Amino acid sequence: MLDKFLNNGFYKLSDSKAFKFFDIDNVKWIDNAKIGILIIERNDKIEKQLEQTRDYVSDNIILPHLGSHAFSKVEVLNGIDKPTLEWHNDLVEGPNCGCLLYFDDTNEDTGGSIKFRHARSKDEICEIYPKKYDIIVINHSLRFQHMVTEQKMSVPRRVMSLNFYLDERLSK
Repeated sequence: MLDKFLNNGFYKLSDSKAFKFFDIDNVKWIDNAKIGILIIERNDKIEKQLEQTRDYVSDNIILPHLGSHAFSKVEVLNGIDKPTLEWHNDLVEGPNCGCLLYFDDTNEDTGGSIKFRHARSKDEICEIYPKKYDIIVINHSLRFQHMVTEQKMSVPRRVMSLNFYLDERLSK
C-alpha cells in the first residue's frame, strides 16, 4: 500500500468494519448553500461515532501502512461540490493525507467517479468508481491531483472524509 500511496498518489481498499461505527441512515442532512452539498447535522452522539470511525481507520489503515500521524477534521457529505469537479490538490487545506469512506456504490451509469493524475505531466493514473465500503487513501503531495466526475443520476453519494497529518517525507 505504501508503494501505491507514494507512486500513484492513493491506494484503495475495502473494509466493511470501518463503517460499523457510523449510522449513515439515521443522520439529519443540512443543505449548506455555502459549499453546494449536504452535510450532516452534528451532535454528541454523531461526534462519538465519527471519533470511533476515525480511530478505527487510524489504527487499522493509516498507522500500519503510513506510520505515526496526527488527526485533522472529519466531515460527512452527500453529493459533489463544484470545486471537486476540477483537477485539484487538497494540501492547501493543510493535512497531507485524506481518507474517503464510501457509503454508496457508483458506476458509469451513476457517475461520481474519482480520478487521479500526475500534476506535472497531467498523465492520468486511473479512474475509480467507488463501491460501498471502499476506502481511498489520498496522498496530498503536490505531485498528484484528483477530481470527481459529475453525477449522471440523482442518487446518494455519501462519503466520510477523514484527514491526517503524516510525516511530511511521505508527501514530498
